[in-house]
Order: sequence, then structure tokens, then C-alpha cells
Amino acid sequence: MRINSDSILLWVNVLLIFVSVGVYKMVNSGMISSSYNVLLQREEYESENKESNKAVKAFTELYWLIITAIYLGISFYNNDWHITWIIWPVAGVLYPAIKAIIRLVSK
Repeated sequence: MRINSDSILLWVNVLLIFVSVGVYKMVNSGMISSSYNVLLQREEYESENKESNKAVKAFTELYWLIITAIYLGISFYNNDWHITWIIWPVAGVLYPAIKAIIRLVSK
């Protein structure tokens, strides 16, 4: 059986359509769920969590600004852009742990 480029292009287009529909459905249902959480004041929107949310929000803004400054500073100084990208996954893994510690301390 011979596969030509037209059939490959067709199946890639079909795959992309399925992926786009799936992503749309996930984003749409996530937005609806988050809206219900806000309106019903569930999970992180509960009244007792609002104070810790203020601390976490301030931390989040500061944390990612500092990580960006560190990344740019190291990358420009060493000119090792192909290596310094590792800062982002490390920062992403550390973020939930630090955020959990801040929530515990702020309670």
C-alpha cells in the first residue's frame, strides 16, 4: 500500500480538527466550572481562603517577575540561551510547593 502526500495531509488536518475540538471543550468546561466556583464561593474562593489568596496573589506576581529577571540576567550574561531554559521548568515545579507553604503560613 502506497501512501501519498495528499492522504497524509488529509489525516493531519483531521487530527488537528479533533485536537482543536477537544481543546475547545476542555477550556470551555473549565471556564464554566471556575465560574461556578467563584459564584458559589467554593474551593479557593471560600471566605476563609480569601486572606490567603491575597498573599498568594502578591507572591505569584513577585515570584514570576523575579524568575523572569533571573532568567534574562543569566541568559544575557552567559549567552547560554540553549541551557538556561531549564530555569522555567524548575520554577514551575517549585511554584506549587512554595504556594502551599505560603497558604499554610498565612492561615
